[in-house]
Amino acid sequence: MMASNNTSVRTNTSITTTLAATTQIFPLSTATSAPDDNIYIFIYSFVITSVFIILIVAACVSVWFRMKKTPQNATEMTPYFGKDRNTRMVKVLPTLPAPHTKQLNQREERMSRLFFRGSFQTPTFTLEDLSLLEIFKIGKQGRFYRAKITRGYCKGHRLVTCKLYSRNTPHKNLETEINIMKKLSYHKNIVQLLDWNSTQEPYLLIMEQAECGTLKNLLQNNRIQLSNNKELKAQLTSAAYFISLGLEHMASKKVVHRDIAARNILVCQFPQGCKIAEFGLARDLSNSKVVKKEKGQRPAGIPFRWYPPEYFTDGIYTLQSDIWAFGILLYEMETLGSSPYPEFETADEVILNVCSGYKMKKPRQCRNEIYEVMQFCWSQAYEERPLFSDIIKYLEDLVENDAVSDHRQRLQTHNYILIDLSHSLTLAL
Repeated sequence: MMASNNTSVRTNTSITTTLAATTQIFPLSTATSAPDDNIYIFIYSFVITSVFIILIVAACVSVWFRMKKTPQNATEMTPYFGKDRNTRMVKVLPTLPAPHTKQLNQREERMSRLFFRGSFQTPTFTLEDLSLLEIFKIGKQGRFYRAKITRGYCKGHRLVTCKLYSRNTPHKNLETEINIMKKLSYHKNIVQLLDWNSTQEPYLLIMEQAECGTLKNLLQNNRIQLSNNKELKAQLTSAAYFISLGLEHMASKKVVHRDIAARNILVCQFPQGCKIAEFGLARDLSNSKVVKKEKGQRPAGIPFRWYPPEYFTDGIYTLQSDIWAFGILLYEMETLGSSPYPEFETADEVILNVCSGYKMKKPRQCRNEIYEVMQFCWSQAYEERPLFSDIIKYLEDLVENDAVSDHRQRLQTHNYILIDLSHSLTLAL
């Protein structure tokens, strides 16, 4: 037994001696882990860089496919309205890119802050500060003048349009009109409110200048020249397009005009400078969908020839009711300022026929596409009428096609001139 123990001790001693020798030959060190860490760092860096490069390539490919699918040029479109009354108008031209729309919104906000800083404060201008130069519109609630500021400037303007309210106009009507115009803020096809006097009579509004007066006066006073103008149809279509832009802006703000007519369109420059004015009957529909007529007899001052059937049958006026009135406005424009429903003399005759489904006939010089817009605007049920956004898309196509046709015609004329000149030179030689 003793021998066995001695043998075990010798064996352990031998192993210990061997390990000690091995340790001396190959010393242990904690520094051996450093190369492994460097390898891991290299691998991580390579993976992250590869993922980043893949993401960049994927983004570039995605942008390339989007640019390839986006139409670069507008295409002509032949179909307009379908025969089905529920058929909507179709947009042809590509939509505006988002950055441009954002710039327009930012511009509207800047102009809104510029025009309306504060509510009903002490008036900056009174009637004594204005020189009334010319009257160009007489309305139920007041008169519109071309005026000049005699003391300083109004928001940088010296020549302005002034609405002078009648003496008996309720102050509530004035406040409503001012609030409506403030809510609409800035739009290039809506007349801009510069200042107002709501504290002392006569109440007045100061708006931007309209050099050409109202659209109705412009059409009536220049009938002969306009009738002989070869570009009349294209110009009237352009004017209708710009007016619809302003009306679509109003609809987006939940505001109904309730008095859309040629007499209430001010013209700074024809056709692109047509601006919607006269908001005395306008109402805000943010908290309700309709304007309800008061019970009893027909209210005085209502432009019944421009009003839709639902107003007379159900006593309501909606956003789609303005679309009916826009169709009547188109009729005024195509007849160069004629009154609608000329075949009926009294209000009762007009109301009875409108409620019975009567539609005015196509004006003699009216293009078929515009009369189709009128017919859709005059749908008996207001739910079937197109939206202003639909009308804009449709008129936009007409304006674009007119521009293309005019360009082709100019090129043909230019080519004919060159051919005649070449022929003359040949004969001379």
